[in-house]
Amino acid sequence: MNEITRLALYLVLVTTLRATTIVTLVTIHGIVVCADSSAAIDQTKNFTPIKLSAAQKEKLFVLHDRFVIAHDGDAALYFAKFDGKKVVPLATPYFAFDIINGLQRDTSVASTPFMVANLLREKLTAQFRGFDIIPQSGVMKRELGHQLEDDPITNFTIAAYDGAVAHVYQVGVGVNWVALTHRISPVATLYPDDRKHLSLSVAGYSDAIQDIWKQRSSPNTQRFASSYPDEYRALLSDLDLSMDRMVVLARALLAVQIERTPTFVSYPLTVVTVPASGPIARQSYGK
Repeated sequence: MNEITRLALYLVLVTTLRATTIVTLVTIHGIVVCADSSAAIDQTKNFTPIKLSAAQKEKLFVLHDRFVIAHDGDAALYFAKFDGKKVVPLATPYFAFDIINGLQRDTSVASTPFMVANLLREKLTAQFRGFDIIPQSGVMKRELGHQLEDDPITNFTIAAYDGAVAHVYQVGVGVNWVALTHRISPVATLYPDDRKHLSLSVAGYSDAIQDIWKQRSSPNTQRFASSYPDEYRALLSDLDLSMDRMVVLARALLAVQIERTPTFVSYPLTVVTVPASGPIARQSYGK
């Protein structure tokens, strides 16, 4: 019996904490990042469930009063086997909160957003070393409708100013279900982009938000346009919005996604605003 088969037979505990939608908006006035607070936990019942703290379920972090880091996807991954005497992890347990703590420790206010994004990638590379035994043993399987060759597991959006220029980066981990291996994505630049006045990026659950673009004649889109005419027009036509209206737009887009996928995206919402000049602010919003 090979090692992979043996591990699969002795598996006793699988814990994952997933979900979330992250909306990031950028104009000349600043950056707005909005996240929901859903924490959908999947785990087997063989042993006492792992209890995660409120901090470990957090989706939106501010480091050094400068860098905003938002997380979507699996915030916790714990796979274990029973070796006949005790429970032993199959791979290094993963908690997004530990990655954030490491960044807090190893960066400073003098770091650049790109430096933070690259360091985050290095930490993910180290954290997921040895992870491939999980998909190869069949413990983690592709879910219906998920991508075949680059299915995201855990993902981070990094937003901050470098001097007078706003930057938004993204880096994460995905699974190739053909090769049964994981992949750490290169650091991707989401902003600056080719839009001139209003930039939008969405991470995590986003199908309902995408429909605002793709199905402009649908009843849901028409209702959105009627409820938020200025914000919708600015979004489609790449027009400027004030910080206050950016917050309105971010919350409205999250509300659209919550309506579509309430099991995985839910209230309250957390909004972090990063003005071009001035202090970062954080606010929570109910429905």
